[in-house]
Amino acid sequence: MALPLFRGGGFRRQAKQLTQSGGLWDLAQRWYPHAGAELVASPHLEARFPSGARMQYGHINHESDKEGYDGASFDWIGFDELPHFTETMFWYLAGSRNRGVSGFRPTVRATTMAAPDTWVHKFVRPWLDADGGWPDWAQSGRIRWFVRNPFDDQVVWFNDRAQAEGYLAMVRADAHADDAIHQAEPKSCAVIFAKTSDNQIMLQSAKGYGGSLGMMTRYERERLAGNWNARPPSAGMFDRRFFRVLDEPPAERDIVFSARGWDRASTKQTPDGNPDPDWTRGVRLDLLRNGQVVISDVVSLRDRPGQVTVLMQKTAELDGPHVTQACWINPGDSGVYEEEDLRAQFKRVKGCGPTVFTRQSANKEAYARPCAAFFDPDVKHAQLGAVVRGTWNGECFAEAELFPLKKHPVTGDDLHDDFVDALSRAFIEVQARMSKRGLAGWQGVTVR
Repeated sequence: MALPLFRGGGFRRQAKQLTQSGGLWDLAQRWYPHAGAELVASPHLEARFPSGARMQYGHINHESDKEGYDGASFDWIGFDELPHFTETMFWYLAGSRNRGVSGFRPTVRATTMAAPDTWVHKFVRPWLDADGGWPDWAQSGRIRWFVRNPFDDQVVWFNDRAQAEGYLAMVRADAHADDAIHQAEPKSCAVIFAKTSDNQIMLQSAKGYGGSLGMMTRYERERLAGNWNARPPSAGMFDRRFFRVLDEPPAERDIVFSARGWDRASTKQTPDGNPDPDWTRGVRLDLLRNGQVVISDVVSLRDRPGQVTVLMQKTAELDGPHVTQACWINPGDSGVYEEEDLRAQFKRVKGCGPTVFTRQSANKEAYARPCAAFFDPDVKHAQLGAVVRGTWNGECFAEAELFPLKKHPVTGDDLHDDFVDALSRAFIEVQARMSKRGLAGWQGVTVR
């Protein structure tokens, strides 16, 4: 490296991933000495070149770890296995630390296998096929431009720089535009696809891909092949294929009972402090005359208790008097006060439907199992579940299909079960009503 002031940074999510056999530091020890670099491990992993250029390696395991790079500058940043990092970790480094005075154009590189239901999937979507599953090889390497508003983290894509600059000029001309957009600059991005066969060195090794492909599961092979819709086998409870997709909610005349189940949380989402807290979710189920159960609506929020109360009251008001509001409450004495408080909240809602409460005396899987069994066509011999098309479908079903796993099989991040908890709570009421109407054991033809 001939630029004396060049500073590079290579990152993994966990420190042990840097130093393990075949990891980034292992590769640096093989490669960089050929360029005359001195490798040091303290105070951090770093390759120091004769010119003065340096290449540093680090990790960002927790959200707070990124603050350790406050004030740092990297001309070049590399992320190994990008989906392992949270979106806020990526943008912190790529958006604020990618700078320098060496003369090297600030650049960010990242590697990844296909990772469905992650923020990276959403980011690379313009380079995938119409279904968002497989790479569009004609788009591989194509440069697109984007603008990211630092205020709301939204990314808007453009075909060229002129379009991006035109968009910024239009937004900046708006007197009501947030100040953050005035700091945004258009950036370019390219996604380059690769196949396993491109790595000839590893394929030629009996211990490499060639010797291990046959031992992989179908899910692992599809991910390696680039299928961004490949998901791990269901944990045995929920599968989005259980449900017919409806473009419109069921007609009121076809509904015999409705219940909205609530699973509450009380933490506000903050990019720097807690970017991925639990959700408050309210899931509405409609029981139809033909025995079918429809997931017709989901409301979600990550905020403080006061805002959660507002959401629940507004939702109950919109649901009206014919929708039962069903809540979980904690076991023990705290549940008594919790129930009294919730009853008081709902009483303030004009036209609120019945309110019911259940103490969580069993584990979450026990409550979810009857619900999942009802929707499973192999159990009921009929497709009794349907879902109304909505923006929440993908996120909620991705959560349900991984339940009851605690960690994401790709990213290793903690998983949420808030949708499943709310769905299970609503189903308790629906199941009770089915028993009264003699529909609990209903079996029939698939509703078309």
